[in-house]
Amino acid sequence: EIQLGDWSSDVCSSDLKIPDSGANTMFNAVSNSWKGNTVEDVEVTVNRATSKIIINNIIEGSDYTLIKKGSENGSQLTPDKVEGQSMFFENLGPGTYEFIAKKDGYYDYIREIVIGSSDEVQNIDVEQKRLEKITFKNLTAESKVSFYRTKWDKDEALTIDKALVSPESTDENTVTYYVPKGIFFYSIDEPGYRQDNGTIHVKEDKEVSFKKEKLEEGAWDGKTVSEPEKEGDVYQIKTGAELVWFLQNCGEEEENEEHEVMNAVLTKDIDMSNRSFEGMSSSYSFTGSFDGRGHKITNYFVRNFYEDIGLFSQLFDGGEIKNLSLEGNIQAKSALRISGLAVLIDGSKVNNIDLNLNIAVVGSVDVIGSLTGLMFESSAEQISCRSNIKIYDSLPTDEETPISNESGGLAGRIYDSTLRNSYSIVNVESDRPFGGLAGSVAGLSANQIENCYTAGKLNGNQMLGAGFAFVDGDSVPSDAIKNVLCEKGMAEKTVAEGSVDGAKFVSEEILKNGAEQLGEAFKNDYLNENEGYPVFVNEGEKLGLAKNKAKVELNNYLKNKYSPSDQQKVNGIVAEAINRIDNAETVEQVKAILKKAKEELDKINPLPSQGNNVNPGNDGNAGVAIQAERILNKTKLAAQAELMLYLDNDYSEEGKKTVKAFVTEAMSKIANANTVEEIKKIVDDTKEKLKSVEERETSGGAVNLQLEIGRASCRERV
Repeated sequence: EIQLGDWSSDVCSSDLKIPDSGANTMFNAVSNSWKGNTVEDVEVTVNRATSKIIINNIIEGSDYTLIKKGSENGSQLTPDKVEGQSMFFENLGPGTYEFIAKKDGYYDYIREIVIGSSDEVQNIDVEQKRLEKITFKNLTAESKVSFYRTKWDKDEALTIDKALVSPESTDENTVTYYVPKGIFFYSIDEPGYRQDNGTIHVKEDKEVSFKKEKLEEGAWDGKTVSEPEKEGDVYQIKTGAELVWFLQNCGEEEENEEHEVMNAVLTKDIDMSNRSFEGMSSSYSFTGSFDGRGHKITNYFVRNFYEDIGLFSQLFDGGEIKNLSLEGNIQAKSALRISGLAVLIDGSKVNNIDLNLNIAVVGSVDVIGSLTGLMFESSAEQISCRSNIKIYDSLPTDEETPISNESGGLAGRIYDSTLRNSYSIVNVESDRPFGGLAGSVAGLSANQIENCYTAGKLNGNQMLGAGFAFVDGDSVPSDAIKNVLCEKGMAEKTVAEGSVDGAKFVSEEILKNGAEQLGEAFKNDYLNENEGYPVFVNEGEKLGLAKNKAKVELNNYLKNKYSPSDQQKVNGIVAEAINRIDNAETVEQVKAILKKAKEELDKINPLPSQGNNVNPGNDGNAGVAIQAERILNKTKLAAQAELMLYLDNDYSEEGKKTVKAFVTEAMSKIANANTVEEIKKIVDDTKEKLKSVEERETSGGAVNLQLEIGRASCRERV
């Protein structure tokens, strides 16, 4: 093939090109150009090509190509003969060739072959490796499997026709995929059951069994959407279908003055059945009030690509969400902002929110926070977050691209906002920076973040993470952070940058017994409902616990020995204070009564020969032993106060007598306990006894409860 360029009458120039081509003939390539009235002979040397490429071990049914790289036509070469699993390509010239073999269920085999002379023979043994086998089990004819492979450029749903090659098993209860290594999302759906969703990091063959959880009555079917009834101007939401309708209609476009502000309450727990749905548009804001009234939204599921994720998208301009529990799973790819409740909380308020989330992200993501991506000029109180977060391929490949540090267990970024009495227990697998409580904090003033704790593990690059947050030192004064406890070992440091006095590491033991250090909103988790970490005191408990703690503290004064006249004074002060505490209606009143009584009691000195139990909270600042003793004393107070709540149960006379005996016995043991673990065991054992009394009281059967005291005492002696 000779290519001659066009002549130009103006410049009288032309190009000549003879490319290196031909399967069975080779000749030197010629390229020449000239101008003007040039006469030139071009010599081309032609030689017969005798080199061979022999391809062996091709699996039957494979598609293959062999091309010579850099050749003008790039056409596929045809084998001169085929014998069994071998193909022979003959009379090839020098150059670089590329062989590709493809077959369903196998990785593509690609091999570059270089021939350096005209009479060379290359024997290539092909190794076609089977793809990873993913088998979904425990299915029926009504089961529908959706399997998504996540890629950087697009998302591809692998249907059975495309991804399923000849199954090794003919069992109708299984579906098999052959896929390359990578990250996959899957869903298994069947009428009458919750949808089963998950993430698989495919590294080898794997089996996935359909978790068949039957739908309970009232669970969302994944399709129905219906408008809830209203009482006044408040929507009464009782089903998943009504919740979806509200979320699809409550959003307000920016600067839309005609939009009606919508308010709602939950009247029942809602099971979303693990089915994803289109909720509020990411460009809309919620400015109304949503009161969960202590109800739960369970089995919440979102799978989204390239978009913001949050139940309410944006909470804006005085919006309020409170008294709500949200439990579920989020799967995302290359999202901008990911959150459980709202991607943005701006000029709004959230209170008493409980979040329990599993989050899986593939690709880049700017902001992650279980509660919110960004909290701006807002307030949040009594927020509990328990989350497991796994991010695949999160770091940018361009070294000049800054790594975002706005991801945290509770919030991505907190700016000029108040956060109090809250905690985050987060386990993260990622190489991106992560904060236990927040990704970053900035623009704060005095005491805006107070009485919070973080726990868990920030796996991956701990040097980029922080137990608390990245702190913008220029906009965060030293008194902005107060009493934030971070579990030691979750990260290398409490703050990634900047410095604050109010955040510190403590051991797991101190944190798990640290309710007293965190303030009155917390109590120790004696029932191990929160992995042993402090939990919130509910409103019904606060007054009762405050009263009982005050009584225990006052009764400790009676353990000291006084002169007869002083003893009479002490008894009178304690009796009067306890009587007033019993009649108090608020926690503040209890505090005031206790404070006044202690001031009077501290003026009376016990006899020198007796141990001084006065004011057990004042342990000084001396050393680790003093700190341990302080924790032990506070744990005793909390345990005794908690058990005293059982004395208020409305049981029969015999039941009350039995409960009092159990509680009294436990109080005595707690007073003499030497370790926190011993106190916990006493409380747990006593609660088991009290539970048996409650069962007998509520069963309606005739039981000799007094006999239970003897049995329990006998068990203790044994």
